[in-house]
Amino acid sequence: MNNLFKTVLLILLFTVCSTATGQDKGTALIKGTVEDYETGEMLIGASVYFEGTTIGTTAGLKGDFTLTVSQKGNYELVVSMVGYLPQKLGYYIELGKTYNLKVKLKQNAINMAAVEIKGEDQGEWKRDIGIFTRKFLGTMKPASECVIENKEYINFINRGDTITASSSKPVVVVNNYLGYRVVCEIISYKYDPVSTYQAYSFFSRFEEMKPKDDAEKEKWIKNREQIFFGSPVHFLWALRNNRLNEEGFRVFPQSGSIANRLFAGNEIKSLDELKYGEQIFEEPAVSFKNVLKIEYKGGDKSYIEPRYPFFTIDASGIADNHLPFISYGYWAGWGVANMLPRGYLPASLK
Repeated sequence: MNNLFKTVLLILLFTVCSTATGQDKGTALIKGTVEDYETGEMLIGASVYFEGTTIGTTAGLKGDFTLTVSQKGNYELVVSMVGYLPQKLGYYIELGKTYNLKVKLKQNAINMAAVEIKGEDQGEWKRDIGIFTRKFLGTMKPASECVIENKEYINFINRGDTITASSSKPVVVVNNYLGYRVVCEIISYKYDPVSTYQAYSFFSRFEEMKPKDDAEKEKWIKNREQIFFGSPVHFLWALRNNRLNEEGFRVFPQSGSIANRLFAGNEIKSLDELKYGEQIFEEPAVSFKNVLKIEYKGGDKSYIEPRYPFFTIDASGIADNHLPFISYGYWAGWGVANMLPRGYLPASLK
């Protein structure tokens, strides 16, 4: 995310934001309409939600929507509808304010019809869906208790060694390990079986599942805490709140590439060591070059490369862009099966 984009984002934020008279100071309201970019027609039934959260709704008869947020911080609003290109808007939400938006969606020129599997294509599709499922869900234990509900809408194109996936409808993952239905809108997905390189972009929203009994409820609570500790969000939360050592993280700068890493400096122990230039945003901006090695409690090791010159982190450990770095090592095996809703914190950290 470059400086120009940050500046435009701040201008947009102040343009759409106003303090609401008599509004609950403990919440923020996000109101708006969704319409066709060309015709101005109101898009009834468009999906409107905050990426990676349980907060979402559908546009009403006048294309209108209202969302309520009870925790300040970085959010990404996603607006989508079948036949249109989805739109993502990043905001820093403050409590006690109302945000009035007008979202215009452009029609998607590609005909996204449901995929039919038949004849000689069936074997190839089964192979590709097997690869996609393993890589998309991840290779960790939680993936064994996850199911993709609607695989039949996922289509594949093979170009040389690269598998490209798309879906005419959001992909629904039922996570019986954590107790969530995760609805994923795939923007892009590519995987090279030879190099094992995977690159994807998708928007997600969470729905709480109802446990069948108290035992399952307790299982989900325990599993959610287990997944959080040592995760990328836990790392960002610990960094943002200057608790790297207390939370069991050790961070070391590396030089060179991922393939040829060399020790390059002393251990990073505080947020101040990674702060980026003049701090002009609501939350601290951080930056790092090359590679950081992340050790968790002397065991699992992950390596991260930055995607942007800098990014901000809110108090919940959420960056202003959903994926501010590329992960290698331990975190590279994570997938949708390891995902928790935005803002989730174990009881011990609240």
